[in-house]
Amino acid sequence: MGKKLNLALLMGGPSAEHEVSLASGKEVMRHLDLKKYQVTPVVISKTGKWKIGDSIKLYTPTDALKQLQTLGIHVAFIALHGKFGEDGILQALLEEVGIRYTG
Repeated sequence: MGKKLNLALLMGGPSAEHEVSLASGKEVMRHLDLKKYQVTPVVISKTGKWKIGDSIKLYTPTDALKQLQTLGIHVAFIALHGKFGEDGILQALLEEVGIRYTG
């Protein structure tokens, strides 16, 4: 088998659908083929801070995106609902740093 695709699974976010997004992210994680994907979960808080993987550090969006680049993320799977996840804001941020995304 070839090299795994390095995927960031984005969930949470500042919308009223925060908890639904966390549930969606967990369900996506449960069904991803871990033989094909190296998954880094990213939880975005209701206040907009990003938690990447098992780290206890909270990042601003700008610093989080730099960290995802450092980690060599190939693609972001967007499991956010509502504001920030479905309005193009997150997609624009990812495009600015050259990270491809689903959606």
